Amino acid sequence: MGNRQQNEQDQQSQTKFGITHLSNDLLQAGNLKQQKQFGKRINVCYIPKNKVPLQLNYVNYDVQVNNGVATYNMSQSYKNHTNEPADVEFLFSVPPNCVIIKLEAQIGDKRVMALIKEKEEAQYEFEQGIQDGKTMLYSDQNEDYPDVIKTKIGNLGPQENILITYQYVEQLQVQVNEFWRLSIDPVVNPRYNQSQQNYLNNLFSVNQFNYNYVQDIKVTINMELEYIKSQTHQILVEKQDIGTVVKLNNDQQDNILKNQDPKNTFVLIFQNKNIHDPLILLTHTNNDQLQHQKYCATIQFIPQFNPLKLDDAYQAYQEENDDESNLFGFNAKGEYIFVIDRSGSMQGKRIEKAKQALKLFLQSLPVDSYYNIVSFGSKGKRQYKQSLKYNQSSLEQTLRELQQIEADMGGTEIRNCLQLDVLTIDRITGYTRNIFILTDGEVDPEPVLEVVSQNAKPDVRFYSLGIGNGCSQYMIEKIAFLGNGLHHIVADDEDLNQKVIDLLQDSITPYFEQFDFETNLPNQSLIVANVLNINCIKKNTPLTVQILFNESEIVEKQRYFFNLTYYDENLKQYGLHSEIDLNQSVENDNYHKLAVGKQFQQMLQYARLQQQEYKNIYPKDINISKQNILDLSLTYQILSPYTAFICEVVELQDDLKQKSREKVFIQIKKQILELRGGNEQLIRVKPLCLSMAMPPNMTNSKQMASLQPQMAIQKPQNNLMPQRNQVAKTIPFKQNYGSKDSSILLCSSLSVKNQSKVQSLDISNDCEQISQSSLQQQFVQQDKLQMNQQKDDKQNKDKEQKVKQINYLDIVDRFNLDGSIQEEIINLLFLKKEDFKLQLPFKLQLLIATLAILEIKYNEQKDSWILVFNKGVAHLKQNNIIYKQIKSEVIQMLKLGQ
Repeated sequence: MGNRQQNEQDQQSQTKFGITHLSNDLLQAGNLKQQKQFGKRINVCYIPKNKVPLQLNYVNYDVQVNNGVATYNMSQSYKNHTNEPADVEFLFSVPPNCVIIKLEAQIGDKRVMALIKEKEEAQYEFEQGIQDGKTMLYSDQNEDYPDVIKTKIGNLGPQENILITYQYVEQLQVQVNEFWRLSIDPVVNPRYNQSQQNYLNNLFSVNQFNYNYVQDIKVTINMELEYIKSQTHQILVEKQDIGTVVKLNNDQQDNILKNQDPKNTFVLIFQNKNIHDPLILLTHTNNDQLQHQKYCATIQFIPQFNPLKLDDAYQAYQEENDDESNLFGFNAKGEYIFVIDRSGSMQGKRIEKAKQALKLFLQSLPVDSYYNIVSFGSKGKRQYKQSLKYNQSSLEQTLRELQQIEADMGGTEIRNCLQLDVLTIDRITGYTRNIFILTDGEVDPEPVLEVVSQNAKPDVRFYSLGIGNGCSQYMIEKIAFLGNGLHHIVADDEDLNQKVIDLLQDSITPYFEQFDFETNLPNQSLIVANVLNINCIKKNTPLTVQILFNESEIVEKQRYFFNLTYYDENLKQYGLHSEIDLNQSVENDNYHKLAVGKQFQQMLQYARLQQQEYKNIYPKDINISKQNILDLSLTYQILSPYTAFICEVVELQDDLKQKSREKVFIQIKKQILELRGGNEQLIRVKPLCLSMAMPPNMTNSKQMASLQPQMAIQKPQNNLMPQRNQVAKTIPFKQNYGSKDSSILLCSSLSVKNQSKVQSLDISNDCEQISQSSLQQQFVQQDKLQMNQQKDDKQNKDKEQKVKQINYLDIVDRFNLDGSIQEEIINLLFLKKEDFKLQLPFKLQLLIATLAILEIKYNEQKDSWILVFNKGVAHLKQNNIIYKQIKSEVIQMLKLGQ
């Protein structure tokens, strides 16, 4: 520890930090309400008066990527189907750390850009415009969820279409430390949790949202690429002068079905050349108001951990298996101390949740670990005098003891427990200490936070899991903030397993520390990083530093540079040097906006955490107030909690102005919403002509129904269905594929279930007719196939139903800590030993089957079992078996996928 302390002292002497001081008005504003993120995408326009969503016609994404920073232009078109002017609202969620920089609206040929104004002024303009009979737009951050933007559109004309375009900037995520990851979520997420569902249903009926819309995605990447791929969509990749352009590939019918699935997240991963070298982008603005900081230098750096070859890296990203498990758990090591609240307020469900969390923590620890449990109430109590070595014997002993834990220790004294019972445990040399605090947070937070602040280091990290609806978000969040860790809060009725694993994954992630940099750029007015704590950068976290400066002091032929030094966990030093050429600057003020937006986001976070003073990387002391943030928001036209977008879109015709003032409400009938299936529906793809056929990849009526959102097809001239003795006529698809009046050419005497068994006939471009005799032969063959298939289906149906009833945690319980599996799981999974016929030891075959069942049957809970799964994959690798190469053989042998 002596060398580490010396390095820390040297680093402090070399780095010139400034101090940021937050004013009282900003601290009070930040503490008014403890905010949380909504966390999932929601982009819906609706009429608040009757909670009816408007029909989304289409959504278009145009994305520009430069040096790992993406600028999104998202456009959505909606229509007011009523015959009266309507007040509508639009919910639009964004990534939590993005900066919103533009809002445009278009009605007819008129397109206007909204301006950022102070909230009170914007609200007044909106209300005044409504009274004057104008179509007005007002947009601000939602008070409950800051990552949700609520837009009000007043007096949208009858039968009027409106096009809304948002522009926002964000830094891309990094996957397996080798790829940039760009993702676009569905406009309505098919899986909201209960609290999210309740929030949305108070605004509009989520179940009435119509997924029948078209989406288009275009991504332009201005970087020299080594690798690019999408696992979720079929794409076209074109190299152009402006960069690499990625579009959806809709040339084939199968591609359209996949690309237009409205519930499918678009994910694009790519790697630029020399991704681990610093990327420097110099931009400037010609905005007269910003000439005091005309230039913005954006330096981006991804520290390199355990380099992988491209194909291996993609495989690790795709399956998160053998290579990934070595990087994220199996070969990791650490000391884990679990501090569990056993005070009286934890009685009932809360202590059970804490025990469940602790059990999953213990089952998922890296093999090379030490651990301990410390309980607290009125006083603290260690489970073990010193941390235990993690092995099968100690794990089984602790799991037995865990069953006896109850909320029976009186009051809540976290501070004394940390000081006297946790931090006094002897350190294990060479092992990072990770302290996990599980509590309902009903305690004075400041003494606890003081202890955390004094003892947190890069190799001593604090994590917090808040349990229960009444827990103090302020304390839970700030423990993790001060302790270089992560936090989560679990409501009383919420599943915690995924959040437990998220905390543990973060704790086993390798990191670099003690970052220091210097630059000779002139007249610097702002230096801001993308992370709050620049002294500890974890894997998959790019470091971005932005410097705003002007040209008043630029010297001819002066060489400007940026130097960076840092250390790994073993205190090995690394250094980078990059030069900045001012002649390479390009005009783009989005990077100025991103830098300033990051700055006041961090200010607000510090204010919410009541952190009045903190170190900044800009080597000057600065004072920040609520007025400062407001001024920055107005000057740079960036949305903030104190500002809003406002604009007048169009003025209503005179005969509609009076109606808008009267606001006569007319109930919209369900039939109006169903008009989307009529002739007024837009034609989005050419109508398909089928000859008595389903597409070859369609196997059941449910899949046919899933086609509805992807295509809008012409309405046929009639609804007649051919009989068996009729010659088939070519009729285009109707929109409602899975309904009883479907115009797909299937025999009307077949039930929907039987229709799913009909084999596909040839689909030709000329839509040729099929003879009556060949048609009858097709039905005879299909009847035979159907009888055989029914036998197989019945044999597998009972087994599948039984497996579905098993809780995945019961499967997790059968894993040993080294990743091997207990033989008794064969009965739990209703498998038979005689069915395992590979030339491998039976227990290894059983392990492969168990891993496959987790993937097939419990994929939605993957985040909860992934670390145990990775242990199993690594165990196979130790026995010279690559899971991804053999799993399909085991699945086929045991018919697991049927």
